[in-house]
Amino acid sequence: MEAIRALPRWNNAAWFVPLGMAAYCLPALVALSQRDWNTEAGSLTPLILLLGLWTTAQTLEQHEALIATGPLLPALAALVVVSLGYVFASAIGFVLLMAVCAWAGCVLALWVWRGGAIVWACRFPLIFLGLAVPLPYSLSTIMTERLRAEMAASAVWLADVLGLDVAYDRTSIFVNQFRLALEAACAGTSSTITLVAFVLLFTYWYRGRDWRRTVLCVALAVPIAWGANILRVVVLILAVDRFGAPVLDTVVHPVAGLLSFSIALGLFLAADRALREGLRLIDRARHA
Repeated sequence: MEAIRALPRWNNAAWFVPLGMAAYCLPALVALSQRDWNTEAGSLTPLILLLGLWTTAQTLEQHEALIATGPLLPALAALVVVSLGYVFASAIGFVLLMAVCAWAGCVLALWVWRGGAIVWACRFPLIFLGLAVPLPYSLSTIMTERLRAEMAASAVWLADVLGLDVAYDRTSIFVNQFRLALEAACAGTSSTITLVAFVLLFTYWYRGRDWRRTVLCVALAVPIAWGANILRVVVLILAVDRFGAPVLDTVVHPVAGLLSFSIALGLFLAADRALREGLRLIDRARHA
């Protein structure tokens, strides 16, 4: 009987606000799933979204003492403006604006529901949820093409250092008689976004961290992911040089991707520890 009484009641107003926020975001989520989540760069966006929501929920629970009612009229006026933009973006199929309006509407709803102090306390998870908003298509296309070209050049240079007979032409790599196309999935956009998201969450939940160490770790996330992806391409080049192009149709290709992310994660943890020791020595020398 006590367990039944402990269950949340649906007539409690606390349930209506989260459900309303979910319904408000539903059109944007459907549009994202149909267009952006099918791409390599956006394939991990649902995971980032879930991690952001979980982090927001944990932060809300930790800061219950800050709960207060926010200003109703200003927030409602802002919500009307955001909702008009949401409807306009939905009508013209502007998914990026839909996602931004959905995010802004939820922040405003949280402001009214729990107050400005809670919104400020949740500033990190709310900004983290912004990673679920896709980049403009023109910008993401330019970035991906540039990454593909630079990765092909870097991988061929490293393979040449290792003594392999390789060449490249923009996003194509030539190994012996084989021509390998460096597709968008090989550019490492997804793994880079995943590593950056992991680093952000790691630095947020790791209490008592030096802010210098946090900034340096976030700054190192992108080059570490970049280096790990280059190693993955070089491993595939070595496999093709030894066994031929059909090896890419085997388990080697996905295993190489998993291996590169594992290497990137290991490099980040090693870099984090090195930064901790280095900053400790610097502080010790400064106070000596």
